Amino acid sequence: MDILHSTMTTTYTITELATEFGVTTRTIRHYEDEGLLSPRREGTNRLFSNRDRVRLKLALRGKRLGCSLAEIRELFDLYDQARDEKRQMQEFMAKLERRRAMLEQQREDIEVMLNEITFFENQCRKLLAETAISPDTRVRDLSDVEVGRLRQVIERSVKTEGALRTEVMMNIKRLQDIGSYRGIRHRRGLPVRGQRTHTNARTKKGPRRAIAGKKKATKK
Repeated sequence: MDILHSTMTTTYTITELATEFGVTTRTIRHYEDEGLLSPRREGTNRLFSNRDRVRLKLALRGKRLGCSLAEIRELFDLYDQARDEKRQMQEFMAKLERRRAMLEQQREDIEVMLNEITFFENQCRKLLAETAISPDTRVRDLSDVEVGRLRQVIERSVKTEGALRTEVMMNIKRLQDIGSYRGIRHRRGLPVRGQRTHTNARTKKGPRRAIAGKKKATKK
């Protein structure tokens, strides 16, 4: 069955749709303004067809997947036009494939971040176990003795502050000594991770300094 072009005669009010999908009536009216829904009017009332209900469901699902309303509308338009035209159907499928690839990449990134979170969580639990402090204890409830034990364990197990800065500086010096590209960028005071340097890289260059006698070019 063609769900986007369903012709069932069932109608829904805006309140019924808002209750069913857990959104506000303002959201539904906004989707109507964006051209995603096209209810018919009976006086001041909006009556939504089953087609509108399905499109609202798909639009909300697309928003959860990270699609913008413009992208959702474009997919709907392509689908509407592609029913009898092969080229438009192919374009529609290509857009879906690009969206699939983007979502697959996002899933991989989420998996990596979840693994990192799990690693640091386990590390924190291990440190707390060594200090015999309950993970449920809030920071404001820690005694001076417990804070001291935490400090000792962290200083013994994790590089922090001065030691960490020293390690970073030694790594930068090693890159400069071997003459690598990143080392050369460090020596010249330029960013090393591909940032745009003409209008960016303020963290590396420092705050912008005004030059006396230099006027900004005016746009014509």
